Amino acid sequence: MANYNPVILQFMLLFVLAVYASCDFNSKVLTKRSLLLEDTSPWPSINNVRLSNGSPWNHGWPAWKTGQVLGYGPTQSEVINAISVAKQASANVLIAQQHLQAAKENVLNQQRIATEKQTQAVILKQKSQAAVAHAAAHATAVEVHKTEAEAAKLGHLARHAHP
Repeated sequence: MANYNPVILQFMLLFVLAVYASCDFNSKVLTKRSLLLEDTSPWPSINNVRLSNGSPWNHGWPAWKTGQVLGYGPTQSEVINAISVAKQASANVLIAQQHLQAAKENVLNQQRIATEKQTQAVILKQKSQAAVAHAAAHATAVEVHKTEAEAAKLGHLARHAHP
């Protein structure tokens, strides 16, 4: 299995949860309706509807006057139900967007924390390397001092041992 960045996996999990939470599995499914008269639809006839000026709404459309093509429409309760379902879907989309925004902010926060930890690790590594270099320099200075002291002793012995 390929290695994936845990932050990306966490973001993907949050995104899937947000989408899943926004789905309403209990919402009413609207039945499909045909606009043709041949279908037996319970919608009432709208042939006698008139505009505000008193003329029929389908004036000038002979096929509609006779009810051959379009003569039925949805009931008021079906329209209200469709509007309600649309409002609920819109609310679900808004909630999903909010969840997605929260997930994005969480990912950015996790990335910031990871960057800070990486920076701290680099600083600690540099401090450790500096401490090792300092200890090595100190050990070298001690060795140089010992060597100089030994050389001074040998020089003193060499001068006094052979006149």
